[in-house]
Amino acid sequence: MAFKIKKPKSELFRMTNAIRSADDETSININRHGDEIIVHIELNKIKVEDQVRTSFNDEAINDLASSIQSEGLLYPIIVMKNEDLDTPFTLLVGENRYRAFQQLGKETIPARVKPMIKSHSERSLIQLTENIQRNKLSAIDTANSLKTIKKELKLTHEKLSERIGLSPDQLKKYSRISSLTKKEQESLKYASFKEIMNFLTIKNKKSAPGALLSKNNQLSLFKETKNGVELKSIKLNFNKVTLEELESKVEACETFLKVARNRIDSLR
Repeated sequence: MAFKIKKPKSELFRMTNAIRSADDETSININRHGDEIIVHIELNKIKVEDQVRTSFNDEAINDLASSIQSEGLLYPIIVMKNEDLDTPFTLLVGENRYRAFQQLGKETIPARVKPMIKSHSERSLIQLTENIQRNKLSAIDTANSLKTIKKELKLTHEKLSERIGLSPDQLKKYSRISSLTKKEQESLKYASFKEIMNFLTIKNKKSAPGALLSKNNQLSLFKETKNGVELKSIKLNFNKVTLEELESKVEACETFLKVARNRIDSLR
């Protein structure tokens, strides 16, 4: 009579099985439920690419790390699946939270997983919407991101308003912020939306109507006259004019009307 001796599986085999089981379970849950569930993903399996946020405050990340340590993570990050075997996830939203977890020496982070979004503009739109909803993005970063998304996706103010959840009036204000010079934007990088709008108000008062007449500040569409300003003839060929040219001409007309209204107010 023959006997078979069962050899016990090695600990290494058991550990490998456990690791595979954990990975498989995560994959099954993601495939089954998509971004409706929260899964724990290893930090070293997440690839970080460019975000709409361009500046990171070390002090804010330290505060966030302290908050996570005591209260836990309130909002999971959002990642996308990709085809990279070593780093199968790409960070979509939550780089501050990701950095805070790194700082705390955590191995995994709670996340929601979305399918890969190939369009950079569509990614930026999601990042921007999430940051606006949580009020976590600087006014300068928000303004520049809105300008880029609007141009790349060829959206009107009305369409962008519907996608992003901001009113057309708010979008126009952010458009004014994005038109600031690089030097002005750098100096206002950490300023609040209200502070930047106050800066623009003061800047406009200095430039209109008196400074508007000076040759250094005079718009190309304006012509200085003896008693005021004259708006040069504007023609629009909708088959040839670019969005930037159209916006520039509309802005020039609006500025001209503003000067005229200021004159009306002074005569009343």
